[in-house]
Amino acid sequence: MFIWNTANGHIVSSVQLYPSVLSEAPKCAAWGGFVKDVKLRSTTNYQFAMSGGRKLVMWQLNPVVGQCSNELVNTGMMVREYTCMTYSKNQEDFLYAGTTSGDLCGFQVKNKIFVFSVNLCAQGIKTLRAVTNT
Repeated sequence: MFIWNTANGHIVSSVQLYPSVLSEAPKCAAWGGFVKDVKLRSTTNYQFAMSGGRKLVMWQLNPVVGQCSNELVNTGMMVREYTCMTYSKNQEDFLYAGTTSGDLCGFQVKNKIFVFSVNLCAQGIKTLRAVTNT
């Protein structure tokens, strides 16, 4: 995986994903703004999520040194093939993921745990978009 600075075209960071992090090629990724500290204030590190091989991984990028770190999300009994993801708006406190089996799964970003699942359709969820009421 390569992360570029689109303003100047320089590579900020690179990480080998397969087989060290994911057991197969990533299926989807979602941008999540800034990592929150203990008091839920934004830090200078960026966050994003990636899925592949029935796993969800949350990443942090320190743009100053170009270091990426990852943490596996505890999906509990929801072992699914995740096809799309999006972070909740405003605070990015939840990560929503669609699956090939038609389930919408919600994960808490702070503790990286599975929170809920709703079966929405039979043919799988292809895309998600978080919106606000304003």
